[in-house]
Amino acid sequence: MIQFLHSSEAKFYGVVRILNIKKSKNTLLPYSLCMFLTPQVFNNLLARNQLAITLIGMSGMGKTYRSLQLASLGFSRLSSDDYVSAHLGALSVTGAAGIAAWMGQPYEPQYAARSAQYLALEEESIQTFLTAHWTNTIIDTTGSFIYLSSRIIEHLKQQTLIVYLEANQSMKEKLFHIYITDPKPVVWNNCFYRLPDESDREALKRCYPDLLTCRAARYAALADVTLPYDVARDEQSTGETFLKEIQTRLTYKDPWFSP
Repeated sequence: MIQFLHSSEAKFYGVVRILNIKKSKNTLLPYSLCMFLTPQVFNNLLARNQLAITLIGMSGMGKTYRSLQLASLGFSRLSSDDYVSAHLGALSVTGAAGIAAWMGQPYEPQYAARSAQYLALEEESIQTFLTAHWTNTIIDTTGSFIYLSSRIIEHLKQQTLIVYLEANQSMKEKLFHIYITDPKPVVWNNCFYRLPDESDREALKRCYPDLLTCRAARYAALADVTLPYDVARDEQSTGETFLKEIQTRLTYKDPWFSP
């Protein structure tokens, strides 16, 4: 695994030293990668084939599309959706529709256990990805990434750049319509509740916008870089342009070499 260390030499030269050394998977470094990532270091890591990016955001925001774009540029692509689907395939559960039917809705009796099983597989996927030997790597997470353990999220922040693909209001309304008409598997994380005299469908329609609002706040809090909707969903832009959009939004400024 590639380990990023902020040494005195790195601080002096305004870069992060990159050492190919082994470390325990239980060892936590006391910072996130973005704390030391300047635009120039981003370019250096990319050129050295040592750049790792994690995409987060709501379902339908283009995480898979963008990860496939970067895969076409030579990035190793690691997908939590693919990992979960492969493991649930052993239960003859396949595809988003199949997983949604298997998990069910939050008011159904099987939902609690199966949504917990889904999250456990997602956590396992990230643990597996973090032990991989990385070259340039793109990690495609699911919308429920934010509900994984704080420890696994810390590990990921320390080893990768977290990029949030942001949804605008019209996209949130579209996601709501898609969910109501063609549900995808959704981990509600206790955001669903039914009011007196309210039907299950009425409760879903009332709670889903609140779920999106809560998720958006958590994505933003975890993100190192946020790409607005018009950038994240610009299907005319190339993988190279997408990387440039990320690079130009890095905010770290080296205090040793302020212009």
